Amino acid sequence: MEIGESTELSPMVLLVDIEDEGRAAHAAYLQTAGFGVTTAADPDAAMTRATDLRPSVIVAGLTLDGRIDGFRFIRAVSEDADTRDTPLVILSGGPIEGLPRGAQEHAAAVLVKPVSPDALGREIHRVLGASQELRERSTRLTTKAQSLRERSNFLLARTEARQDRQDDRRRNCPDCGGLLEWLERGAIGGVEYDYYRWCANACGLYCYDRGSKRFVKLA
Repeated sequence: MEIGESTELSPMVLLVDIEDEGRAAHAAYLQTAGFGVTTAADPDAAMTRATDLRPSVIVAGLTLDGRIDGFRFIRAVSEDADTRDTPLVILSGGPIEGLPRGAQEHAAAVLVKPVSPDALGREIHRVLGASQELRERSTRLTTKAQSLRERSNFLLARTEARQDRQDDRRRNCPDCGGLLEWLERGAIGGVEYDYYRWCANACGLYCYDRGSKRFVKLA
């Protein structure tokens, strides 16, 4: 059976391996362990299923005899927007040290064949748990970053509003052009005025009629 039954809560495992016997044994065990399982024997079919089904984890069995270009599949998984965040478990047919650096960097785990089904199941559980923790941490960081951005935007808006208020009352003496020192804002008969201290150059005491936009000399 190529695709096992699964519920919405069952993690889906994409199992890619050219070796029919090992693929079948692992698939049967993972299905009994509660995983949904889909399998493929070549990179092209595997990539199609990876993008169509969006599995929770990809298990790629690699042989080193040239029969399957597993490294090409791993590179494709890591570069595709739909699959690059999917945890990848590599089942290597040779020593881990013999894998290309790129394959090791993209893998969440590397196991050397032969791998017993129960050992694979335990590793998948571990990888999925680590992936979930990373997603939750990423969500927390994203939420915190969003909160910091909103706080920053609020403070910036408040600063700009404060600056706007200050600019709104900055005026120069109509006689000498010197900057007047703002005192307060008040209203008389429904007309708003800005009141200023005596001009530093002794030109006089002024208020500003905000409605008619003109100075009124008080003394």
